[in-house]
Amino acid sequence: MSKTEKKSTKTKKAGVFKTIGFILRHPHFYKVLGAIFVFVSLLTLIAFVSYFATGQADSSIVEQYGLFELSTEQKQELQNWGGTLGAYVSNALFPQLFGMASLFLILLVGNIGLHLLGLSWFSLFKSIIVLLFATFWFSTAISFFFYSFYENYINLGGKIGKEMADFLSLHVGTLGTFGLLIVLFLLYALFVHPNTLPKIKQWSIQLFSLVKSLFNKFKRASVEDDDVEKT
Repeated sequence: MSKTEKKSTKTKKAGVFKTIGFILRHPHFYKVLGAIFVFVSLLTLIAFVSYFATGQADSSIVEQYGLFELSTEQKQELQNWGGTLGAYVSNALFPQLFGMASLFLILLVGNIGLHLLGLSWFSLFKSIIVLLFATFWFSTAISFFFYSFYENYINLGGKIGKEMADFLSLHVGTLGTFGLLIVLFLLYALFVHPNTLPKIKQWSIQLFSLVKSLFNKFKRASVEDDDVEKT
């Protein structure tokens, strides 16, 4: 390559980077990007909700053919409210990823969009941590606690949730998994609301008082029954 060609290539690269830099610095770029994120999250939410009603009917086509392998007739057979793309996206989010907990991923995308638009009331960093944790925790918890109830229906916890629940059950046992999920949920609640611990203490005292009250009533009723029998 001659010096002239090398110089021309460097000039083109510099021009490309300059254009990208100009776009990234443009005051309206992040507004447009935020609007795209919100729009995508809304469409995905529609497709996600539609999966409950149309997922079973669409699965025979979606699981057998790729997105770009469908004929016009097959596309028309899909019933998802988000169209062909919605059928594939919802099928990926629900049974293949996190099941019902995939909703938190959709909310995450929407929240990022609102943040870029300057309309979010929450810290972006905190919302990312909260929603990502919720995605993994609820997916695992749903699979761990309820899989036996819906295993012949829709995989509500998703493939990843089922695999995580099975992994934890295998390595720390059923009781260990149960305890770990409870501890993680309490830590999550403390992260979201720092005053959670005092509330838990208050609820525990109230629950203890209720149990104690019921026990005393039961005890008094038993004593009265014994007195009646003696008389």
